[in-house]
Amino acid sequence: MYNSDILTHLISKYGIDDVIKFCDMESEKNSILAQSVDKDKQHHPEPNEWKFERDWWANSGKQLKSRI
Repeated sequence: MYNSDILTHLISKYGIDDVIKFCDMESEKNSILAQSVDKDKQHHPEPNEWKFERDWWANSGKQLKSRI
Protein backbone atom coordinates (compact mmCIF):
# COMPACT_ATOMS: atom_id res chain seq x y z
CA MET A 1 0.00 0.00 0.00
CA TYR A 2 1.31 3.42 -0.92
CA ASN A 3 1.38 6.45 1.35
CA SER A 4 -1.16 8.19 -0.87
CA ASP A 5 -3.61 5.30 -0.33
CA ILE A 6 -3.11 5.53 3.42
CA LEU A 7 -3.59 9.30 3.29
CA THR A 8 -6.86 8.97 1.37
CA HIS A 9 -8.14 6.36 3.82
CA LEU A 10 -7.21 8.46 6.85
CA ILE A 11 -8.91 11.56 5.42
CA SER A 12 -12.13 9.64 4.80
CA LYS A 13 -12.05 8.13 8.29
CA TYR A 14 -10.77 11.02 10.44
CA GLY A 15 -11.15 14.21 8.40
CA ILE A 16 -8.57 16.65 7.15
CA ASP A 17 -7.86 18.44 10.44
CA ASP A 18 -6.85 15.27 12.28
CA VAL A 19 -4.90 13.96 9.31
CA ILE A 20 -2.90 17.20 9.14
CA LYS A 21 -1.86 16.54 12.73
CA PHE A 22 -1.00 12.94 11.83
CA CYS A 23 1.12 14.11 8.88
CA ASP A 24 3.06 16.42 11.18
CA MET A 25 3.57 13.66 13.74
CA GLU A 26 4.52 11.03 11.15
CA SER A 27 7.02 13.41 9.59
CA GLU A 28 8.52 14.18 13.00
CA LYS A 29 8.75 10.46 13.82
CA ASN A 30 10.62 9.74 10.61
CA SER A 31 12.90 12.70 11.20
CA ILE A 32 13.85 11.31 14.61
CA LEU A 33 14.49 7.87 13.09
CA ALA A 34 16.62 9.34 10.30
CA GLN A 35 18.68 11.30 12.81
CA SER A 36 19.11 8.19 14.94
CA VAL A 37 20.38 6.17 11.99
CA ASP A 38 22.77 8.96 11.06
CA LYS A 39 24.17 8.81 14.60
CA ASP A 40 24.46 5.11 15.39
CA LYS A 41 23.91 3.29 12.05
CA GLN A 42 21.86 0.61 13.81
CA HIS A 43 18.32 1.29 12.65
CA HIS A 44 16.86 0.14 9.39
CA PRO A 45 15.85 0.95 6.71
CA GLU A 46 18.56 3.24 5.46
CA PRO A 47 18.39 6.90 6.51
CA ASN A 48 17.25 7.91 3.04
CA GLU A 49 14.05 5.90 3.49
CA TRP A 50 13.23 7.67 6.76
CA LYS A 51 14.07 11.01 5.14
CA PHE A 52 11.80 10.21 2.20
CA GLU A 53 8.95 9.31 4.57
CA ARG A 54 9.61 12.44 6.67
CA ASP A 55 9.42 14.68 3.62
CA TRP A 56 6.47 12.89 2.04
CA TRP A 57 4.29 13.24 5.13
CA ALA A 58 5.42 16.84 5.76
CA ASN A 59 4.54 17.81 2.19
CA SER A 60 1.20 16.02 2.37
CA GLY A 61 0.35 17.91 5.56
CA LYS A 62 1.19 21.22 3.87
CA GLN A 63 -0.98 20.34 0.89
CA LEU A 64 -3.89 19.47 3.19
CA LYS A 65 -3.47 22.74 5.10
CA SER A 66 -3.82 24.64 1.85
CA ARG A 67 -7.16 22.90 1.22
CA ILE A 68 -8.83 24.19 4.40
